[in-house]
Amino acid sequence: MIVPGDVIEDHPSVMGPGVYEDHDRAIPTVAGYYHTQKRKQGLVAYVESAGKHYVPHLHDMVVGIVVGTIGESYKVQLQDFCQPVLLSFYSFANATKKNRPQLKQGQAVYARISQAIPEIDIEIECVDAAGKDGGFGPLDDQGMVVDIGNLAYARELLFNHKSPVLEHLATKCKFEVAVGTNGKAWIRAGDAANPNLRGTIAAANYVVEMQHHPAEDAAEVLDRVWAQYQVDEDVDHE
Repeated sequence: MIVPGDVIEDHPSVMGPGVYEDHDRAIPTVAGYYHTQKRKQGLVAYVESAGKHYVPHLHDMVVGIVVGTIGESYKVQLQDFCQPVLLSFYSFANATKKNRPQLKQGQAVYARISQAIPEIDIEIECVDAAGKDGGFGPLDDQGMVVDIGNLAYARELLFNHKSPVLEHLATKCKFEVAVGTNGKAWIRAGDAANPNLRGTIAAANYVVEMQHHPAEDAAEVLDRVWAQYQVDEDVDHE
């Protein structure tokens, strides 16, 4: 358990939700359970808290919805009934005035927080720390965006690469998923060339439903949802 003001001794390379860097020190911004994970980019640190209201922190990964434009930026909604954040027209990999994504209202994007100063507009970008694509950018309309009210559950899906929720889903269908620490997730069953609409709806409902169940219920909930939507499995079982 950790609270704001505690000292983090791990010296993590990447600050996740609930942790920020101040003069080479990692400092918790919320109370909760402190976790670390080893990734290719180094040690990732984050705090798992039970809050339902998302507070943007630098480098958070988020799923947002374009709701308009202002100047040379898109306005992007990260949570309902909250002030939109700004996404510059040029905050995409290799973007120029002549070559940049043309996003429409209602378009979903996967981005990360690039500026999180409370007194000024929050900004996001669709590039990684090296300025490359990094999996960020527009999310296609063949997927489905869902709201996850339990932010701790959203972080579990994002940071736990062996999440039983997603591992069980992989036994039913091929899928792509983008999870934001802001409590939104985009999911598509199948692939871009062959999307599975019925599977997408079932997968989205399963992911949302599992926030109300313990991980050991995943198989049972998945079978029930799959039967409800009458989805055929599209993976090979060896």
